[in-house]
Amino acid sequence: MGRLKERFKRLVKRLFMPASSEEKQRISKISAAHATGPGFSPRVLFAGIIIALTLPLGIMSCTQTSEKPTIPRDYQTWEQSIDRVLNQPIPGHGDGLRKIYYNTLAGQYTENPSTGAILFPEGAMFVKETYANENPGPSDQPVMLTAMVKNSSSPYQRGSWVWIMKQVSGGVETILNEEFCFTCHNGANEPFPFPPGNSQGRFQDFVFYIPKPNL
Repeated sequence: MGRLKERFKRLVKRLFMPASSEEKQRISKISAAHATGPGFSPRVLFAGIIIALTLPLGIMSCTQTSEKPTIPRDYQTWEQSIDRVLNQPIPGHGDGLRKIYYNTLAGQYTENPSTGAILFPEGAMFVKETYANENPGPSDQPVMLTAMVKNSSSPYQRGSWVWIMKQVSGGVETILNEEFCFTCHNGANEPFPFPPGNSQGRFQDFVFYIPKPNL
C-alpha cells in the first residue's frame, strides 16, 4: 500500500502540479494582486480521469481528520450559488446531482473594476452537496459534502482556501491538505467549457460558480 500511495502522489504531481516553482509563485502573486488567472493547462482535463479512478487512494495519502466539525449544520439555510441543475460528471464529485450553498461572507466578494478579477474575503465558505444519483427523491439526503473555506493563515490552505470533504454516513470530516482540490479549482481562473464559463479567463479566486453579490 505504501508503494501505491507514492505512485499516486508522483502521478498527481506529474499531471497536476505547476511545471515549476516560478509558476507556483506566479499563481500566488496573481491572487494577491487581483490579476488575471494563470494560463490554461490541458493536463487538468486529462487528470480529472485519474482523480475519478484513484480518489479513494488519493484521500488516504493526503488527508487528515478534522479536529472539530467545520461544515455548519445549518448550511442548507444559506443561499445557493446556482439555480440550474448540476448533474454533469465532475472529477472528484461524481456524477450525481449537486447543490452549492454559500455563506454571507462569500457573497461579499470584491471585483476588480479593471480586470474583473474576483476575490473572496476571509471566512467565505462554499458547501457542495453530492447525491447518489442524478435524480434524487424529495426525501433523499446527500452522500457527500465538500467545502472550501477562505483561510489564508491556515497551515492547510492551498490558494488561501482550506478544502474539506465529509462522508455524510460516517460524519467524519477530512482536510485535503495537498494540491488535490486546489489544482482542479485553479481551472476556474481560466476559460472553461461548461456554463457559466469564463471567456475572458479572469481570476475567480478558484470558484467556478460566482454567487450573486450581497454587499
